[in-house]
Amino acid sequence: MGDISPGKVQTIKFQTKPSQDIIINQATDGIDILNEAALDISDSEVGKASYKVKIKNDYISKTGIYRPLYKKIDWTITVNTSNINFAKEAEITDALPDGLIFDASNGDKVTIDGADADISNFTYDSTNRKVTIKTSSGNDEHTIKFSTTITPEALKEAFETGIKEFNNQAKLDTEVNSNS
Repeated sequence: MGDISPGKVQTIKFQTKPSQDIIINQATDGIDILNEAALDISDSEVGKASYKVKIKNDYISKTGIYRPLYKKIDWTITVNTSNINFAKEAEITDALPDGLIFDASNGDKVTIDGADADISNFTYDSTNRKVTIKTSSGNDEHTIKFSTTITPEALKEAFETGIKEFNNQAKLDTEVNSNS
């Protein structure tokens, strides 16, 4: 750093990346990582500062937006925002709750990272109303988007009661490379 003149401020900025093991082995609500810095002048500590950062591994997250004009919900599933190295392709399953259907004939479709999904990476089981999507192995983040149609029965319930909630969860199945 060289000499620092009296009254001058010297700022040091740097970035660190936690190891994959720390991210994988954390609690579900995240882990706190503490970083401390000390200022030494002539081999004597004259100041110290610390800062704690919470790191949360988001293997999978999901949001939904209701489109009343079309009676649809647009879902977005984001997989692997922490860029963990998946050893095998990730399989995301989403069992649609009562009142929602996936209807390709009505314009419902699936995209993975902006490209239309096909039978090699997407299936829909209409009997069980289960959407299954596959993404590649590796450490890439993936964004999956699809729409569901709200059934007439669910729309009627919403009209009669004033509200209709859908609790729709996606599940992720994969393996993680432990040596990355």
